[in-house]
Amino acid sequence: MDESDKLLLESKRRLYAKHLDACVTLVRDAIRGAFLLNGAAVTAVLTTQDINKFSSSVWCFALGASLAVVTSVVAYLSQRCVADSWEHVIQGTPKPFKHERLVMGCALLLLVCSFVLFGGGLLLAARGI
Repeated sequence: MDESDKLLLESKRRLYAKHLDACVTLVRDAIRGAFLLNGAAVTAVLTTQDINKFSSSVWCFALGASLAVVTSVVAYLSQRCVADSWEHVIQGTPKPFKHERLVMGCALLLLVCSFVLFGGGLLLAARGI
């Protein structure tokens, strides 16, 4: 491997590391947002006088917060798989784990479900008012 190939490989590694860092930051912030939205909504509803009117919205918010936690675990597994296979991606060799997209899709689906549950909880809370 000559010097230009080494420089190219090193620049690919740096670019891949920056991309991975950006993805981790975005995923972390989105999951944190879903957890905070649902958690704050549960707290707000639980402080009301008549909790029975809002029980279904509380369940939506609680499930949404729970999905945010599960999403963080799935996202961690996804990022771990991608990080472990970075050398294979850069060098163009076969990857040992070929289901990163499936795991990432599951994390994205869980995150979307968490936000949907937040919206559903809001609608149910509005009906209870």
